[in-house]
Amino acid sequence: MIHPEKITHLGIEYSLTHLVDGHGSFAWKTKNGRDVTFNVKTSYADHCYSDKDLPRQPGCHIVMSRGVERVFCTDRHSRSLSLPDLVNGLFTKPTQTVSFTAERNYALLYLMMKPPVTKGKRYYVFFHMKWHGSDTSADAFDVQLNVESAYQKSKTVEFKRLPTFGTVAEELVFGK
Repeated sequence: MIHPEKITHLGIEYSLTHLVDGHGSFAWKTKNGRDVTFNVKTSYADHCYSDKDLPRQPGCHIVMSRGVERVFCTDRHSRSLSLPDLVNGLFTKPTQTVSFTAERNYALLYLMMKPPVTKGKRYYVFFHMKWHGSDTSADAFDVQLNVESAYQKSKTVEFKRLPTFGTVAEELVFGK
């Protein structure tokens, strides 16, 4: 999703510049001992909006997403300010464990962040990765990471396995 630089919601201006597409890279040694680099383009979906229990009132900022009306959520916005740092942390430490969920995407789990996570809840960042290449003989690979959603949740997310972020990128290009 291409985000505007700012929006006005209920008379207050909010910046969305932290959600512009980003780039990062990391070096990785494959399970076969090969040194490769992954160049990652990052994009962010409309996770500052919710279709759950938010009032529609004059002056609220609404978007249509996948055929569903979603209202700007100030809580999701305030937590999203740290998303670029959380995602960039994966490039700094690609050995960080991520969860492969039952919904066939990946999730990061954070118990501590700013603003603090509400007691009894966890902050999840859900993402997908894609590679559109076919040549596995190169030493560098361009992959896409799309942050699909990010929010607090009291229910634990079910997962199928716990690979590292680097392993996810490796499997994306070279298979399991």
